[in-house]
Amino acid sequence: MAIRTILLRLLPQGVHQEIVHGNVQRILVIRLDRLGDVVLTSAIIPELNRLFPHAKIDYWVREQFVQLFEQSSGFSVCSGRPVATYDLVIDPMLDYPLESAKRAASFNAKWTLGFDVAGKGRYFSMPVKPPEKSELFLKSIARLLKPLGFIGDVAAPSLNVSALERGDARELIGLDGAYTLVHPGAFYPTQRWPEAHMAQVIDMLTRQGRGVVVVGTDSDRTVMEKIRRLLDDPDDVCFLCGESLRMVMAVMAEAAVVLCNNSGPLHLATALKVPTVSTLGPTNPHIWWPVGENQSVIVAENCIHCERSDCTRRCLEHIKPELVVDHIDKLLEPE
Repeated sequence: MAIRTILLRLLPQGVHQEIVHGNVQRILVIRLDRLGDVVLTSAIIPELNRLFPHAKIDYWVREQFVQLFEQSSGFSVCSGRPVATYDLVIDPMLDYPLESAKRAASFNAKWTLGFDVAGKGRYFSMPVKPPEKSELFLKSIARLLKPLGFIGDVAAPSLNVSALERGDARELIGLDGAYTLVHPGAFYPTQRWPEAHMAQVIDMLTRQGRGVVVVGTDSDRTVMEKIRRLLDDPDDVCFLCGESLRMVMAVMAEAAVVLCNNSGPLHLATALKVPTVSTLGPTNPHIWWPVGENQSVIVAENCIHCERSDCTRRCLEHIKPELVVDHIDKLLEPE
C-alpha cells in the first residue's frame, strides 16, 4: 500500500479550486456498496440541500437499494451510470480500493470530493484528509463536507414508510399488536449471533405471549430455516423470507423493537426510528455504533473487534439469550 501511495503521488494532481456555491447546479453522490453504507451515506443529502438549495442532487446506488428512497424527497436516485453533466461529484468511500475514486473522476466535474486514502486524493480536486483513527461513520461524513463549508454534526439518516405500506405489512404478518422483529442475517457469518441463541430468545418471547416476526433475504434462508427447526413451537412465529425491500421496511417500521446483528439491517432500523437491540462482535464499534435514540448494543465480552471476516474467536457466542431478552424488556418498558 505504501508503494501505491508513492506511485499515485507521482501522478498530476487535480487542480484545486475553492467551491463556488452559486455555480453548483447539479451534484452526484456515489455509493455502490452494501445496505448499511447506502443508508448511512444518505444522511449527506439533507446537508447538501442546505448548502446548495438550488442544486439538483442525484444519488447513485445499486439497483436493489433504489427502493429504500421511494418515500424520500429532495433528491433523485439512480441505479445505472448517470448521463447528466455534474458540477460536483462526491465519493464518500473511506477505503483503499481505487475504483470508486476513478469512477468519480470519470465524470470530469469541476469539483470532485473524496478521502485521500493511500494516494486516492490524486483523483479529486478537493481531497480530504482521512481521520487518523476510527470515528463514527457520520463524523466522517461531516469531515468530508467541510471543504463545502459545512460546520457541525451530520444528522442521523431518516427513511419513510407510508401508511398504506404499513397496513399491507400488518395484513401480511397477521398481527395487530406489538411484536419483536428478528433479523438474523449479516454480511459476514462472523457478525452473526448464533442461530441457537436467536432461537432461545424467540422461544422466551413467545412463551410470554409476545408476537415475533423473523425476516431475511434469500441469502438468509438457510439461517432462518435453522432457527425455525430449533424453535419449540415454530407455528407461533411469522417467518418472512425474500419479500421486497419496501415490505421489509414496512414490517420493520411497525415493530416495537428490532433484534439484529451489527450489519445493514441495524442501520436500516435506526433510519426508520425503530428501537433496536443488537449484538456486536468483530465489527469496529467506533465506526458502526448505531445512531439515534433507543439503540441498545450488547458487546461481546473480551472481543477485540478484529474486523476480520474469518475471525475464529467466536466472541458472540458468549452473549447470553437471557441478557438479550433483558435488553428487549427495558426498551419496551412504559416510561
